[in-house]
Formats: sequence, structure tokens, C-alpha cells
Amino acid sequence: MLDSLRTHVGALWQLRLDRRTMLRQAYRRVELEAARASADLAATSDALTGLGNRRMFDRRINAVTAGGSLLLIDVDHFKEINDRYSHGVGDRVLGEIAAVLRSHCRHDEVAIRFGGDEFALFLATGEKEARQVAERIRRVIQARDWNTIMPGLTVTLSMGLAACRPGEPGRNLYDRADAHLYVAKRSGRNQLAAA
Repeated sequence: MLDSLRTHVGALWQLRLDRRTMLRQAYRRVELEAARASADLAATSDALTGLGNRRMFDRRINAVTAGGSLLLIDVDHFKEINDRYSHGVGDRVLGEIAAVLRSHCRHDEVAIRFGGDEFALFLATGEKEARQVAERIRRVIQARDWNTIMPGLTVTLSMGLAACRPGEPGRNLYDRADAHLYVAKRSGRNQLAAA
């Protein structure tokens, strides 16, 4: 009977050790998955603004479907802001714009710092509602008291908007939004251009 009891205790002890090993492995998998998610987020985030970066843009542009819109945004005369006030002031301007863009995104929409002073906003709406969102953003930026950052500072945005057509490749959508952005710039800046 004693041998049977020893065998049973040994089996229970081994079972306990096996469970501890399985728990450690499960915790390690969770840690690795969290680290992977964190690395993926860092790889697709802009360090200055916290928005998505060009890598995220490249992922999203090919996932846009009909019913969605792409808004491209350019800070008017941004080089002059950097040259006149400093790159630090320019960075603060970009951060403020990023906050405004983020606040105008719904859960399924993405704001991106495309590069330099260029931003993109993937909107889950058609052209009419996307125009309204764009105009709200433009007005918020124009109306903001930029003197709190630097006396005499003014900031405006030029924007190009394109709504995705059925079956349209992302590259074509981008080209149309970009063409509209340049229309806004050539037409005096501080405005939205869309077709």
C-alpha cells in the first residue's frame, strides 16, 4: 500500500510540475505577443506625433474600399515656420495638428503623418461627410490661437480630398487626392479641393 501511495504522490507531483511548466509557457506566449504588438505599433507610428507613419499609410492605402475617402493635408508655408520661429516651434505645430486630426477620427479611421508637414486621413465616409470633416479641421486649425506657442505665428492647411470609387486601386485614389491638394495650393492655400 505504501508503494501505491508513493506512486500516486509521485504522479501528482509530476502533474503539478507539468502544470507549472504549461503556465510558464502560456505566460511567455502572452509576453511575446505583447512585445510583438508593441514592436508593430512602434514600427507603424510616427515618433513625433504618435500618429501612423508612412508604413501604416502603405498598409491602409491598399485597404481603402468604396465608401471611404482619403484626405491629404499639407501645412501651408511650413518651411517658413521652421526658418522664422525654429524647428522646435515647427515640431509643436505638427503635434497640435496631430491632436486635432486624432480628435476628428472615429474608431475605424486613421490619421497619418505621411512625412514632413504632410498628413493623411483615412475616413470611413463618402465625399459629402468627408468634406464636412475636412472643413471642420481646417477651421479649427485656422481659428486656434497660435500666439500661445509663438507671438505672430499663424497656421493654415491646404487639403485634397478624394472618395474611393468602386474597384479603384489605392494608388489611383492617392493620385486623385494629391492632384486636389495641389489645386488647393495653387488656388491660394488654406482651403480644401475635391472633385
